[in-house]
This record gives sequence, structure tokens and C-alpha cells, in this order.
Amino acid sequence: MISNASGLGDTTGVRLASAGLDWDVIKVARYLALRALENIGDPGAVTVDPNPARPTLSFFVPAGAAVRWRMPQTVPLRRMTHVALPADQKVTPPGPYWLIQFSQGLTRACELRRALENASTSCGHAGAVRPSICELDPLWVPGHDDTACAGAPAARGGEGCCLACHGAGSMPNS
Repeated sequence: MISNASGLGDTTGVRLASAGLDWDVIKVARYLALRALENIGDPGAVTVDPNPARPTLSFFVPAGAAVRWRMPQTVPLRRMTHVALPADQKVTPPGPYWLIQFSQGLTRACELRRALENASTSCGHAGAVRPSICELDPLWVPGHDDTACAGAPAARGGEGCCLACHGAGSMPNS
């Protein structure tokens, strides 16, 4: 079921859809999702929520895959959950947008799990302090100056990255 979500900003084309019928969603913190995405051979649909306080990517997986999903730093969205979907052709912010269009199908859950496990251990060990997002290929963040973040210590917030990447309350080691 897909319907308009007037409370979510009807003007941007965001709509609500029920998970668990044709697909489930695995919501992943941006820094981990970007690392994992590099290791998925044929990724399916992925949306981006560029909320500066907690940016996430949502991977669309086959229905039922999220039922027994248990993995740190991820949130499974399954039956009886609604997902905010961007307009079909929306591929830039502001608001949620498609990184990989829905027409690309679904990501295999086992491939996503393997990629997330590899991404979480590539920092040294599972549960490691999260890496600087500025070291990764950045997604567009409103008001974010990538050049200032990458090279200028004055633009960096705390140990590892700028506030535009992490938000004030989610810096590494905070």
C-alpha cells in the first residue's frame, strides 16, 4: 500500500508505503551503509535520508528478510511499519531521495548482511569507534563544504569530522 503522506511534506512527493508486503527495509547509519554499498555486487533500491542529526540509507530487501534480522547499527522495518518513500524521480535533497532507483529491484538480504559485517569489521573490529565520514565518498548534505571538511582542521569538529557530517550530538567518541 502506498499513499500520500501530507504530514511529511506533500510538496516534495514523499509518500508512505507499507513494508512487509512486497519488500522490507533495512535502515543503516550512513557511514556504515556507504562502506557496505561498496561491497554489494548488484545493489537494489536504496533511499537516503540526509537528516543532518542522523543520516541513514535504507536498503530494500525481499519481504520477510527483516523478520529475523538482528544486526548492530541497523533497524529492520517489516510488516506493520510504514516507510517514507521519495518521489520516483527524486535523486537529490532536500529531504529523502533515491540513491539507487526502485526500478533496480531489491538487494539480496544475505549479500547486504555480509557487506555490513565486512564494513563493520574493516575498522579494526566489530563495534569499533566509527570512522570519519569525511574519509568516505560523501553524499550531498545541505550546507556542507566538503573541501573545508577534508583538509582544514578549523572546519573539523572534534576528533574525525565536521559537524555537517555528524551533527553536534553524534561525533565520534561522544
